[in-house]
Amino acid sequence: MREGWELTTLEEIAYTVSVRGHQAQTNEYAESGTWPIVDQGQERVVGYTDAYELIRKPLPLVLLVTTRGL
Repeated sequence: MREGWELTTLEEIAYTVSVRGHQAQTNEYAESGTWPIVDQGQERVVGYTDAYELIRKPLPLVLLVTTRGL
């Protein structure tokens, strides 16, 4: 770790935003579309959607996306 840096957990410096109610349902997955649907299963991208709904929260907002398995 670099000098002057401090180790902490994400929970200590940020709050999470629930996406419940914003996820695409399995019956809405399409073969193609504007947005890939990312899943935690064997296949990373399981379908696509053109649906668009904003999750509005005050700024600053940090979006964490993991690339586990890459």
